[in-house]
Amino acid sequence: MPNQFTRGQATIPDPTEDVRSLRTTALATKELVETLAGQRGSRDDQAVRWGELPQTKAPVPVADVTWNPIPYINGWADYGAPYGPAGFRKLSNGLVLMRGLCALGTVPDICVLPAGYCPGMVMVFNVQTNPNTACRLDVHPGGILQHVGGSNAWISLSNICFLAEN
Repeated sequence: MPNQFTRGQATIPDPTEDVRSLRTTALATKELVETLAGQRGSRDDQAVRWGELPQTKAPVPVADVTWNPIPYINGWADYGAPYGPAGFRKLSNGLVLMRGLCALGTVPDICVLPAGYCPGMVMVFNVQTNPNTACRLDVHPGGILQHVGGSNAWISLSNICFLAEN
């Protein structure tokens, strides 16, 4: 019989017995979960089962090796030397990246990206422009890259990145 304490007329069980019982139950439960989960696996498998984040190395997506030139419309063009040509490309994970500087368009529509390089909804980007101020560019699901506000003396496309869904 487990140890008991008497206080007045009340008999109180020894609390260490309760703690031992809880530990035994917890260990049995853990062993049962591990057994049902397919025995004890690697450290990463155990981490997933017990709510820890495994340390894994995710594969790095391979990028396109070539930048495609921007198909400018409405008088827009590359800014020019000493800056390289503007371009776009799509990574193997579907992200479209843009780079470079464009300038001097007469209408807000800068270019139309080809099918397969367009977002699923209008994407709004805050980019750098002349004289070192912010500018808004929108990329539409139909591929139109549109200058919404700011100078057109030059506009950086280098922070534009979105998931191709169209």
